Order: sequence, then structure tokens, then C-alpha cells
Amino acid sequence: MSDLTRRQHYVPRVYLRRWAPDETNLLVTDKETGNSKTMSVADTTVQSWYYENPNAERDNELEIVFQEFEGEFGGAMRLFDHVFATSHELGQNPEQTMKSMLEALDRRRNQITRFAATLYFRTPGALEAKQGEVAAAGGPLPGLGAAIANAYEFTKAGLSSPIIDRLVAMRMCLLQSEDGFITSDRPCFDIDRLSNRIPGFGDELGINDDVVCLMPLTTHWFALYIPAFGNGKPALQAKKLTTQETGAFNDLVRGKARRWVVEIQK
Repeated sequence: MSDLTRRQHYVPRVYLRRWAPDETNLLVTDKETGNSKTMSVADTTVQSWYYENPNAERDNELEIVFQEFEGEFGGAMRLFDHVFATSHELGQNPEQTMKSMLEALDRRRNQITRFAATLYFRTPGALEAKQGEVAAAGGPLPGLGAAIANAYEFTKAGLSSPIIDRLVAMRMCLLQSEDGFITSDRPCFDIDRLSNRIPGFGDELGINDDVVCLMPLTTHWFALYIPAFGNGKPALQAKKLTTQETGAFNDLVRGKARRWVVEIQK
């Protein structure tokens, strides 16, 4: 079929545009060499036929599924940008304004979060993380651990897993920084907030009280997802970060990147 998408972005363009509105000036750094170069959105985090079933005729099955998530995220973030810009024009507190907007429009919060959940499992870095767990266990693991043969099987298993629903059920904390956030080829990831232990991929998210999930949303906004286990705290929180705190979050993003670190071209 001539209309199939061959160049498949495992970190989609609608997300990368947050760091390059003109689509041409992403600053991409190779973790392996330390070398940086300017790249277009179209040429970043892309792989030929990445999501296709290797045992069937190519049909863009998962590309079509992801279009819905990406379209909803794009619409939600256009509104996000508009409200953020308006808050500046009116001299409003941006953290409180964005928190109030997403509280009033819970559908938009869900759209952003559902998209983030797909980025948790749709990248090569995610697949390699689970493959590493299986190798360390010395044998097969249940759930996503049984779907590590290729990106098609792994991503499809992620879509049918409870990961999306679990992330939506977590509390969302919006972090704002004037200094700016970076992102990577593995934008959404989880960590154990109390130790250096690496959580089991997809196994503890939304279940273990110590595991949080993180994803940069734009150059100035970051989503931190915190377990919501009946402590009475609001579903949405917002906070402005210091320069030091921003650097710490950027270090987490850089550390979890598989290979490519993405920044805005200054």
C-alpha cells in the first residue's frame, strides 16, 4: 500500500514540536559520544517500519492507534499554550492558572496523561529496559515481560495493559520552570523516589507508593505523577521550581535517555 507511513516516530512529532515550534531546530546530543547537532523534528527519534508486525503484511496498525492519542494531546496542548500565554498577559500566577484550567477541564488532563502513558512504553528504551529485566531473571516474566520479541508485540501489549488507566488514576503535579526543561528519546519514565532502585518496568507504576512517573511536557512545564492512595491530597498540584530543582529534573531526564537528549536550540 503506497499510503503507509514508513518512517515511524517512536517519540512523535506532535511532542517534539514543543522544543522546536518551527520543526527545524532541535538540539540533539548523543549520550554515547557527547556530540550535539541541530536536527529537524522529522528526522529525530524515527525508525523505518518501527511498529510494524514483522510476521504480517505492513498495515500501520499501531500507527493508526497512536494517531488518536497524538491528536488529543495536540489539542490539549494548544489550549494549554493559549491559557499559559494569557496568564502572562494578565499578570496571573501561571502555576495556579494552569492547575485551575486542568481541574476545570479534566478531559484535557486525561488526554495529556493518556498520551504520556503511551510514551512510557512505545520507545526502544522502554523495550530494552524490559528485555534487560527478563535477561536478569534468567527466564520469561509475565505481562510485558512475555512480549519482548519486537517493538510491535511490546507496544501492543502496552496498549492492552493497565498502564494507561493506572497513570490516569495517579495525581498530577505540574512543575513550572523559567530555566527550561530538556527531553529525550525516552521522555516518560518511572523512578523509585526513595532510593536508587529501578522499578520493574510497567509492574509498579500506580501500584507501589514509592514509584513516581515523570515526563517533560514543554520547555517550561513538567508532569510529575504521584500515587494517589487515599491520602486526601488533590488530584492536581502545581509548583514553580528553582534553578537547582530544574537542573535535578533535567539530570533525571538525561539519565533515563536511551541515547538521544533533546533540547531547544538557543
